[in-house]
Amino acid sequence: MTDVRRLRAIALAIFGVVCIGPPQTAQARIIAQWVQLGPDGTSSARAIVDEACPAAIFDGAPIQMSVRSEPAERVDNVKPAEFPVRGCEIAVPPGTVAATLDGKPLPLARPNPQRILMFGDTGCRILGRVAQECNDPQAWPFPKIAATAAAVRPDLVIHVGDYHYREAACPADRAGCARSPWGYGFDAWNADFFEPAARRKRGSRATAHSTPCGAPIAGR
Repeated sequence: MTDVRRLRAIALAIFGVVCIGPPQTAQARIIAQWVQLGPDGTSSARAIVDEACPAAIFDGAPIQMSVRSEPAERVDNVKPAEFPVRGCEIAVPPGTVAATLDGKPLPLARPNPQRILMFGDTGCRILGRVAQECNDPQAWPFPKIAATAAAVRPDLVIHVGDYHYREAACPADRAGCARSPWGYGFDAWNADFFEPAARRKRGSRATAHSTPCGAPIAGR
């Protein structure tokens, strides 16, 4: 497997998510949190943190999350791809009625979703001379799509991929993507997905694969 493919595999292992919560305070140390759907009706609560993994509360009972990925993972032969964050997860116990993390509700999957939202290819393309204007919400519509997703309150969101497109530096003569992070590290992933998704998610329900919707989101 090439180094870039290895990097993408690592990134997807860390960031296969459903709906993420809004940005947390600095004290909470939780950058993103969500519930991700799995096979056969299973789901897991996940979080990205910059310190130790927290405990999630399921029907009043705290359960410590386990480490899914450690910080400081790197991939050689590409722009330094640093993940100065820790991935945490815990299986949602079957039959759970209510769950919280850091005092905030975790959206639990519905057994029979009726309102389903599907999208994909949400990242902002920067590669060579192809430089999308990531700073312009009209040119890069994902933040608007995320806002729409939150507004319609879907029961399930399906993200078919891909998430990450900021593979090269913004050309010096392109103001529309100026100061954008790039490469394969967490800063680029955060700019392409987590930050705009969290900024737009307000008052939605459950999730299954990193999205801005607050509903279960399923993805590849």
